[in-house]
Amino acid sequence: MVPLLIHVLRLPPRLAVGTSLTSIFFIVLTGFFSYIQTVTIPITLAILLVIGAIIGARIGAEMTDSFTETTLKNLLGILYFFTLVSILLQLFHQSISGLLILFLYIICLMRLFIYQYWTKKKRLFFLK
Repeated sequence: MVPLLIHVLRLPPRLAVGTSLTSIFFIVLTGFFSYIQTVTIPITLAILLVIGAIIGARIGAEMTDSFTETTLKNLLGILYFFTLVSILLQLFHQSISGLLILFLYIICLMRLFIYQYWTKKKRLFFLK
């Protein structure tokens, strides 16, 4: 969805990601209410996941502020490439290798975000 919003509708990457997250929220909410009618979900796990998502979204929004639009486009493009590689490895029954590649890229991306964020002398929202 994000690449289509960026390249077809010419939205800036930040707006495309925000639009995608908003639509995903409503899709997941609808699926959740359909799912909860048929399956029992541990409420403590659900609450922990929601709290983690809220905190993570806030921190992620703060951290992406320190990157230019072009850099965000490039990082998203690399993420899509590694996702493609991961899917191809899964097709060849190499699921662990595919997941490991994605995991390593995400770790590198997180380190880059944290480095970029702290070198700009910014502080997280709860440390201001």
